[in-house]
Amino acid sequence: MEQIFNQTKGFLFRFRFGREEEAQGLIEYALIALLVAIVVILVLGLIGGEVNGMFEEVLNGFAPASS
Repeated sequence: MEQIFNQTKGFLFRFRFGREEEAQGLIEYALIALLVAIVVILVLGLIGGEVNGMFEEVLNGFAPASS
């Protein structure tokens, strides 16, 4: 009976603490994704005007010529 108790206790211990480590890993990945998103937003904010200008030049190149 003691062996069954110890096996059950070990299973419950691994189940409980295994979940906490998994949650910790998910939180770490979420923080990394948040950091990447912030960097992308900042970079686009800094060079957004230049990229927009290039797209406008390309679009203007397709416009029909005025006569």
